[in-house]
Amino acid sequence: MGMQKRQNTMKRDGSVPETLYGTPEIVELASTDCVGFRITTTMREDRKAREIPPFFHDVYDEGRLSHLASDDDSQMFCIFDMHGNGIDFDYYVAVKGAGESQSDKAAAITLPGGRYARAGFLKRNHHAASGIIAYLRGRWIAEVGHVPASGPAFIVYDDRFHANYRTFGCSDGEYLGTPIATLYIPVTDAGKQE
Repeated sequence: MGMQKRQNTMKRDGSVPETLYGTPEIVELASTDCVGFRITTTMREDRKAREIPPFFHDVYDEGRLSHLASDDDSQMFCIFDMHGNGIDFDYYVAVKGAGESQSDKAAAITLPGGRYARAGFLKRNHHAASGIIAYLRGRWIAEVGHVPASGPAFIVYDDRFHANYRTFGCSDGEYLGTPIATLYIPVTDAGKQE
């Protein structure tokens, strides 16, 4: 029996996505300098769904991050830095680090310190990430007395994802096994909207 593909988006009733792993929480983070590779994409005509997965796999599968100066490449960051129009955004695949890199095509970004909603999830496919983002932004963040803040959201991939990917891989856009990643969305108190 084959694995069934699911969209994993937030249901119309706002219920918890099946891909949520653990309980979301609000955390304080220090600022983090990152260096990696960047594309600019958009939510128009779902272009992000066509552009991000091949870009991610080009960087990840080809080991392009190992060629960058970094403090620690065990954590990989996928960063969503929205443009002012709320539709277009820069998407980074990066590691911690700053300064000189061994690639003139590298792009740097600093993730601001502050308060973030954090949620682990099963990164089954591109839609799993979208579903968790929709759930947190559309329901959970408000339920705990916060609102989304300006600044990049990001996903951290650590050894839980890396080891799983090395063992099980990806087939037809679906990550097999138990591919755990962690999403961070900047937030502020509901009374202090930006």
